[in-house]
Amino acid sequence: MHNQYGQLPKIRGLPIVHRSLARAVLLLGGIGHVAVAAAPISGWVTNPGNGHQYALLDASSWVDAEVAAIRLGGHLATVRNQAEQDFIYQNFGSFAGPRLLWIGLHDNLAEGQYQWTSGETVAYTAWAAGEPNNGFGDEDFTALYYPGHSQQSLWNDWQHRSLDPIGLPFGGVVEIDPADSNVPPFSLDANSDWLTLTPAGDQTGQPIHSVGLAYEAAHPNWNSDPAFDTSTWQQAQLVTAEDIWGATPAGPVYFRHVFSVDQPLSDATLLATVDDDALIYINGQLVVSDANGRATGIGPLDITSYLTTGENLIAIKAQNAGGPASLGFHVFAVPEPSSGCLALIGLAGLLAERRRGGRAAARPSHG
Repeated sequence: MHNQYGQLPKIRGLPIVHRSLARAVLLLGGIGHVAVAAAPISGWVTNPGNGHQYALLDASSWVDAEVAAIRLGGHLATVRNQAEQDFIYQNFGSFAGPRLLWIGLHDNLAEGQYQWTSGETVAYTAWAAGEPNNGFGDEDFTALYYPGHSQQSLWNDWQHRSLDPIGLPFGGVVEIDPADSNVPPFSLDANSDWLTLTPAGDQTGQPIHSVGLAYEAAHPNWNSDPAFDTSTWQQAQLVTAEDIWGATPAGPVYFRHVFSVDQPLSDATLLATVDDDALIYINGQLVVSDANGRATGIGPLDITSYLTTGENLIAIKAQNAGGPASLGFHVFAVPEPSSGCLALIGLAGLLAERRRGGRAAARPSHG
């Protein structure tokens, strides 16, 4: 795939988003609220070696940290050499107490195929002895060890989590190139426009592929038809500052969201968190199948080819394996160069779900 940023590298056929895209990012969809997933807790520090600016985020998962970094106009940090490694560790490793530091390296799309969220080539690594080892089978995100650890400052691959096994926080390190980050991301609170339905009966703890089958057989177009009758559905509810679920943590639970895009997109990237499992559909096509029975970070996943100019549908089936349940969902998009501006309707001109009796009018743009 080509655009004004050149050819994007491919992982499982999905191009990843370059740092350059952050300067023209528009938040098409975010369940929850307007605020960033994790807020900076440090001031911005300029690295004299490359002129880039860095800040430390509060404790969060890797996915939530990357979402926050994009909203701030950058990505989680790319480490290109030993000098940048030392700069990050020395400035943030002991900030407000010892902590592990998320950086932008991950293999969440293809096991063992590590890539930077900035899209840059992996030319330098600083793995601790024996790492990365994918020890629990889903260790896909990279962090620097904290001061005092036997492998301090070196890298380990970790699961989707915000605290390490002894309770120390993971904080994301944001990197911004001032020459390539002069358009702040646009975000919009979408919680009141997502609809949800929990069919009768609580099947919490059962595999996601074995629950809800009666409902889906009776309503085969729930995940593919924007005009599907949602008159019995309810508005989704916030369960944390960033996440939604149904009225109760019972499962399975279904979500739908219809929105319109009025210009072709050059790039659209999905980032999500789910506790515990989810099947995510875009315009009837399954793009994510997460059925591991535990909290998971999803993406960054390129979904450009699934979105179309005009009306689009995101539909999600989620299942709780037990205990608290939550779902966070974010899509960042960039219009094609020919569009010349960021006048995407997206959520800024959101189309409400169709209900029996007609479609609600599009809301005016807030962007």
